[in-house]
Amino acid sequence: MAAGLRGLVLRTIELSGINFLIHQFNAEKLTVVCYHGVISERLGRQDPNFDTTIGVDDFTAHIEFLARWFRPVTVSEVRASFQEGRPLPHRSLLITFDDGYRNVFTHAAPVLRRYGFPAAVFVSTAYMGSKLLFWWDEIRQRLLQWSEPRIETPADGSPASWPKEDAARRARGAEIEQACKRISNRRRIEYLEYVRAHTPEGLRLTDGQHHILDPMSWDEVRGLASMEFEIGSHTVSHPILTNLNPEELSAELAQSKAEIERQTGKPCFSIAYPNGTQADYSSLVVKAAEEAGYDLAFTCVERLNNRRNGPFLISRMSIPGHVPLTALRIRVSGLHAMLSGTGAQPVASAARA
Repeated sequence: MAAGLRGLVLRTIELSGINFLIHQFNAEKLTVVCYHGVISERLGRQDPNFDTTIGVDDFTAHIEFLARWFRPVTVSEVRASFQEGRPLPHRSLLITFDDGYRNVFTHAAPVLRRYGFPAAVFVSTAYMGSKLLFWWDEIRQRLLQWSEPRIETPADGSPASWPKEDAARRARGAEIEQACKRISNRRRIEYLEYVRAHTPEGLRLTDGQHHILDPMSWDEVRGLASMEFEIGSHTVSHPILTNLNPEELSAELAQSKAEIERQTGKPCFSIAYPNGTQADYSSLVVKAAEEAGYDLAFTCVERLNNRRNGPFLISRMSIPGHVPLTALRIRVSGLHAMLSGTGAQPVASAARA
């Protein structure tokens, strides 16, 4: 749908009042939203980081709106609701962040504190305090510098042509990044090494000014914890959990939990499944998370939550980068999920063997 037509549709829905009615209808359900990066300014659509970032001014407008429509809750309150059978307040909202980008500390936290909003931050522990980029960011950044006419494909290593035009290169890089989520973990690691070997060794990959790609330090993670932001696990190295063998799965879940508790001095009882779509977790993953000692686990399946979801399949609305306020309203009311069909799916179908 073209941007102009999409905007007209969103405004029409707003003026009709149906979105507010749906919000009222879903008042007893828990809404959980998922952000990734909050940066100093908007990026252009041509920027490869456009889809997962939001400018701090737009983020502030989001929080101002959410403060009017919802009652913020913490992960601890959600856990208590499941464990003690107590209902959450009407129009409850939980804000979460995935991965552990430094901009959560530098740009998101001050806004949230100004409005008195709690949040949960799910971190991938191998990257905190390291000089590494998250593996998907590194692949994308390195592919922007790819100079050879051909490139191996992630799945089987077969050669493919590499485009010359910038837009086509960005699109092909995004395709490769997504393909790396659908191969074995071992093959993903091998492919990253292949890309590193064919791109400049001294390539500048991080952005110290805007913190678009930089992970947090552990001091910053502890700083968030001291401000009462709750720190959860996003595994050690952010693999797709359904691509792991049982030993790898157990290690990713247990080691990340232990490291967060060691670094923060606080219990880590929640986890967000990396990527979080229905292809990225299974009944085996859910069982492993429970056995690792977690009490809650979060997906990125777009629907609101009631108690039937259970504590290990808590759905979140993943907020796309630079989403306009009208689109956010339709997502958090539950209307978007209803129109797309995800809100009507049986919860039990989300766990796949």
